[in-house]
Amino acid sequence: MKTYLLLILLSFSFFYFSQTLIIQVDEVQSYYGDTTQTIYDVLNGQTYDYTPTTKNCRYVINISNNFVDFYRNDILEFSSPIKINFDNKFVIVDLLENGFDVGLILNLDVNYESVVFYDRRPPFIEYMKFTKFQIVKPQ
Repeated sequence: MKTYLLLILLSFSFFYFSQTLIIQVDEVQSYYGDTTQTIYDVLNGQTYDYTPTTKNCRYVINISNNFVDFYRNDILEFSSPIKINFDNKFVIVDLLENGFDVGLILNLDVNYESVVFYDRRPPFIEYMKFTKFQIVKPQ
């Protein structure tokens, strides 16, 4: 229990003491479902793109001012305000774009680092699991 508590505190302290988090995305795999399904159901389901898609994207998340910049091929595509939530061992970054329900789900555990982008458009949802990526944390 103490180890689990220490892990949570270290994960949260990262956000409080750092200013920026950069996620470089090189490849994603899309999974599709409906909004009644859990993320686990969709990621383990039958409807997905069999071949991952190559990307050259970067999310620059500024924790101090709650903003994200999104770059595609090193060109700024958009900037958006964000809201950061903590859910168990996950960090959920909601992009606050009017009319859209999109964001990132991050697991910053060193042994299980993962990132999933979600795009919820009822009644459907798409999860893009980052299959080749790098999370750059400030020192």
